[in-house]
Amino acid sequence: MFDVLGIASGTAVTVIATILIAALIVGASVLGYHTIMRMQSILTWATGAMTILFMVLTIPHIDWQAVASMPHGSPQAMIGALVMVMTGFGLGWINIAADWSRYQKRSASDGSIVLWNTVGGAAAPVVLVIFGLLLAGSDEGLSGAIEMDPIGALVTILPLWALIPFWIVAVLTLVSGAVLGIYSSGLTLISLGIRIPRPAAAAIDGLILTVGTIWVAFFATSFIGPFQSFLITLGVPIAAWAGILIADVISRRAAYDEKALFDPAGRYGAFDWTSIITMVLASVLGWGLVVNSDADAAPWNNWQGYLLEPLGMGTFVEDPAGSYWDGNWAYSNIGVLLALVLGFAVTIVARRGKIRAQEQNA
Repeated sequence: MFDVLGIASGTAVTVIATILIAALIVGASVLGYHTIMRMQSILTWATGAMTILFMVLTIPHIDWQAVASMPHGSPQAMIGALVMVMTGFGLGWINIAADWSRYQKRSASDGSIVLWNTVGGAAAPVVLVIFGLLLAGSDEGLSGAIEMDPIGALVTILPLWALIPFWIVAVLTLVSGAVLGIYSSGLTLISLGIRIPRPAAAAIDGLILTVGTIWVAFFATSFIGPFQSFLITLGVPIAAWAGILIADVISRRAAYDEKALFDPAGRYGAFDWTSIITMVLASVLGWGLVVNSDADAAPWNNWQGYLLEPLGMGTFVEDPAGSYWDGNWAYSNIGVLLALVLGFAVTIVARRGKIRAQEQNA
């Protein structure tokens, strides 16, 4: 943004931006629930209204003819896109579902909590993802720029007067989303049994975020490559865990005993080896069927996809000009879906008897 405005550019600007934004995110996360709720109540309306304005300003850049003339993608490519969106907007948040629901009244029905969280979480992404696809499909140059720097690409098509407001909205939107993520992940860290204050847990997760940001900003060849690799790698075990959890919930005839959940000697026990083994096996199989969309952007994860060649679903090609996977199924990332379905199916069958025994011991 500063480069386009002619104010400044280069590594120094990136360093300062990284420090300031990380400080904003971690600072708000450490301050806790009340600060976050007050901040979100303002940011949601302000950034939402400004985002609609930016969409109106960029509508003229949509070339419907260019979009309509694009060749159809393969079914495998469609599955791959679905998995990416599903992981980024759904599975990526499912492990903090308890944190969302804890803001609700105890009198709220399960159905209403699921409905409004789903609608609230899906409405904006559906609109924005479709709009982004229309922009990317209208201009091949813009599509390439989006792959390297999504926010920077939008700067190039906005009028000059809108750049400063867009910069503010972009920063505040990212801060708003990251604050919730770090605050919730801090609570998750505490739930693992690590006895530290909640602000300290949020600070630790904020430090991890900052290290990741430094890597993407200064060492990675692109933003999208490492980001997608992160989503897919983490998405596989999260999908397996989600399948297990969903199956466990719908298999029960009675609500969980809250006190017993916190008692290692209670009817639920400290560990459930069936679930642990299911998650491990589903993750191992899932990682064997997912790959990086850009093998050179995140080479540390090129160990994945080890089942594709034995199953005849793809071949890894090492090319000096850029390594890649050959084969439509390679980029379907079907391993995420497999982990989800496998975790669900095994739990439904293998844990039914144990769940009934737990309920009888109530």
